[in-house]
Amino acid sequence: MKNSNRNLLIAKIVILTVIALLLLGIMIILLNKENLFSTFFHSKSTTIYENSFAQTDITEINIEGISSDVSVEESATDKIEVIAMGEDKEEIDVSVLQNSLQIKKERYQNLCFGFCTNIEDDITVKIPQNYTGKVTIKTSSGDIKIASLSKINMKLKTTSGDIEVQEANDLQIETTSGEVDIIQASVANVETTSGDIDLGSITSKITLETTSGDIDIKSLALTKNSSIKTRSGDVDIERMSDVYIETKTTSGDEEIKAQNNRYANQELRIETTSGDITVENN
Repeated sequence: MKNSNRNLLIAKIVILTVIALLLLGIMIILLNKENLFSTFFHSKSTTIYENSFAQTDITEINIEGISSDVSVEESATDKIEVIAMGEDKEEIDVSVLQNSLQIKKERYQNLCFGFCTNIEDDITVKIPQNYTGKVTIKTSSGDIKIASLSKINMKLKTTSGDIEVQEANDLQIETTSGEVDIIQASVANVETTSGDIDLGSITSKITLETTSGDIDIKSLALTKNSSIKTRSGDVDIERMSDVYIETKTTSGDEEIKAQNNRYANQELRIETTSGDITVENN
């Protein structure tokens, strides 16, 4: 009798599980019926947009890609070039309004259960080296990569994407959990929540703030007062110019090996809660 009841219970569980899976499948089809076959079978991406613009007509470039990776490269011509990869030609909008080049790309997010393949979903903007306008880029999960463009001022913002900059003039960067890697810049203003900040060479000013990310700097040649602030992340500076370093930490360790000139023209304030502070010799 006990075995009979047990078998009946198992049968009921199996039937209910099958019904639940069928209902889930019907829901997926209804929500995603227009893109079902492209979701499971279509993986080829194409160039959905390609055009060029005279740089004399453009003083500002605004790029918004929700999940797209955005790359800014040096152009081989004297024009600004825009290239976008994806599936649907309707997902990108490019326009020029009052000398501002506006680029917006949205991608429909298909439901995927192990059968989909990744689609190349990129925006590439090629800019002449002598361009002196401003570039603003915003993404949610897409990465941002910037080539060596030493005269450009940039404002970069992403939620979970990584940011990599080879060279720029003035940088304003904001990210939540993405990593920030800057090889060279004159000014770097960076704010993150949990992402690490890695800087190569900064030649004028820094304003860095992170909650739990580490901050690593190879070379600082400051000409203006600067600041670094972190809660639980460590701060490590390998080499820096003649500045006065003022530090404050609650429970972290401090090790200042560099010559700390109290009468220097510039001051660097470093503040942490529980992170360590290390400044190597000049």
